[in-house]
Amino acid sequence: MSVWVHDDLPKELPGPPEGLEREGGLGLILVDQLADHWGAALYGGLIPTSKAVWFRLDEGGRGAV
Repeated sequence: MSVWVHDDLPKELPGPPEGLEREGGLGLILVDQLADHWGAALYGGLIPTSKAVWFRLDEGGRGAV
């Protein structure tokens, strides 16, 4: 299964937060730990206007319980 999340903020992806006790900013850490593959794409040419983050979960893959 593939999932794409799109927004109109063409900023680069944030790095991991300083401390894991924070309430926010952990989404990409979870995606990195559980998804079998993931990445990001910028849209809009030389001056990006939006971005998407995608991830894939394979049957029986890393995120399987």
